[in-house]
Amino acid sequence: LLLEEIRLLRHHTSKDMKVVIEFLLSTGVRVSELCNLSIRDVDFEKREVKVIGKGDKQRVVPFSRACADLLSAYILDRNGALFIRKKGRRMTPNSVYFQIRKLGEEVLGRRIHPHLFRHTFATVLIDEGLSIIEVQTLLGHASVATTSIYTHPTERIKERYDAAIDKIM
Repeated sequence: LLLEEIRLLRHHTSKDMKVVIEFLLSTGVRVSELCNLSIRDVDFEKREVKVIGKGDKQRVVPFSRACADLLSAYILDRNGALFIRKKGRRMTPNSVYFQIRKLGEEVLGRRIHPHLFRHTFATVLIDEGLSIIEVQTLLGHASVATTSIYTHPTERIKERYDAAIDKIM
């Protein structure tokens, strides 16, 4: 997702979906991981969330201050599932997928899916200088080869490359 697209999505969405979008962007979790989270998994003081990923592997992922503010207002005093639907039941991957696809069509004029937020998360972190190993840890990938799909040359990488290579030319 482009930064301008993210701004548009943030501006033209419901309060509940804004929290979901911010959480996906801030943590890079899979949609299935998001839907399985409970309030007890969130540590607001440390701004971390305990995530159970593929193969029942647990990892701790930080989230942004902006996400923490939205999340604390979203959950108020309730217990149980972190992300719920209007009827109070836990969100499902299908419900999140459908809502994000619909939002993309309405706001961006194209279909998008929740995994794009994971890609955006990883690409931005790599662009900003986190190592592929650090991003691998945050994403919960078993293999660095899986994480390497996020290392395609972006404009920021190309700029950093040009600046570095100019030093030896």
